[in-house]
Amino acid sequence: MRASLARIALIVATLAVASTSMARDVLPRAVGRAFLDHGVPLNRVAIVVQEIGKPKPLFAYDAERPMNPASVMKLVTTFAALEILGRDYRWKTEAYLGGPILNRTLKGDLILKGYGDPKITVEQWQLFMAALRANGLDAIDGDLVLDRSYFSLPLYDPASFDGEPLKPYNVGPDALLVNFKSVRLLFTPDAIAGTVSVNAEPRLDDVVLGRPPTLDASDCGDWRSTVGASFVTTADRASVAFGGRYAANCGERDWWVALLDHPHYVHAAFTTAFRDAGGKFTGSLKERRAPLGAEPFASLESAPLYDIVRDVNKLSNNVMARQIFLTLAAVMYPPPATPAKAGDAVKRWLKSRKVAIPGLVIENGSGLSRHERITAGGLAR
Repeated sequence: MRASLARIALIVATLAVASTSMARDVLPRAVGRAFLDHGVPLNRVAIVVQEIGKPKPLFAYDAERPMNPASVMKLVTTFAALEILGRDYRWKTEAYLGGPILNRTLKGDLILKGYGDPKITVEQWQLFMAALRANGLDAIDGDLVLDRSYFSLPLYDPASFDGEPLKPYNVGPDALLVNFKSVRLLFTPDAIAGTVSVNAEPRLDDVVLGRPPTLDASDCGDWRSTVGASFVTTADRASVAFGGRYAANCGERDWWVALLDHPHYVHAAFTTAFRDAGGKFTGSLKERRAPLGAEPFASLESAPLYDIVRDVNKLSNNVMARQIFLTLAAVMYPPPATPAKAGDAVKRWLKSRKVAIPGLVIENGSGLSRHERITAGGLAR
């Protein structure tokens, strides 16, 4: 399907270049037929072909009708971010001490404050833990306190878009997002032993894996269906059981799933990573604001925005786009950021560039929305 649509785009571009005088909103017959042959109604199509730097398009079809852009909306969010925040913008995540350190043991809580970093991977999280240890922290005689107040978000239902709450593309934003709130299930067959192992990355104490599927010699096929996975997940705990089979000729495969809620995921990820770094922590989870004016004990800095933008657009990462979208609000208005403020920030930016897009609706900046609308002409402008 993707290749077919690419051929359609090539037809449009070729026709447009060949005839710059072609009437607006008249779709060439060959192009219209190609869309219809692939089940795309013409009332779902809008096209603009425009040379970069030129004020007018070579060809336009239904270019000023607001339509649901899906992931194309990420281009608006990331372009706005590059201009508003600057290409070298970096997010930070900070750790504060809730008491004194005596003999390398914190007598009090450790407080983590997030500022919406879109891409704290497992590797970066490990670096953060290493920084805590390098600064003299071996053990925590207290709890883990999370400050997620940089964003103020409505209650989020990850199943609301398409009924798939475990899909990582449905993860909601959070001021303290770690590893996209996701776990990688790695399936590794051992043909000699006749077994398959299933491991979770990162390892989280609150995610329990049951007995693995049985190994057999069938075709790989739709392996995720045949392993018979059953997920039971709550805000603070998840279990995965496998009642099916795994084909040896599948080789090593992985399956990303979104588990737990944001604060419990961070607590579980911290507990594991700090322990793996040689630290000791058995405390519980709390939430409150970090002390005003306090000096961070350690901090983690993100990759620059231009790297983040590349990932967002090449990988079409929804939650990263949502994080960037909310960051626009936190920078242009006093925190906490809200989706409404973020939408206003984008519209203010468009107005400052004298770009008018009638009918623009920007809900979360990722395009994973039933409500977002933009015109093809607006995108081209």
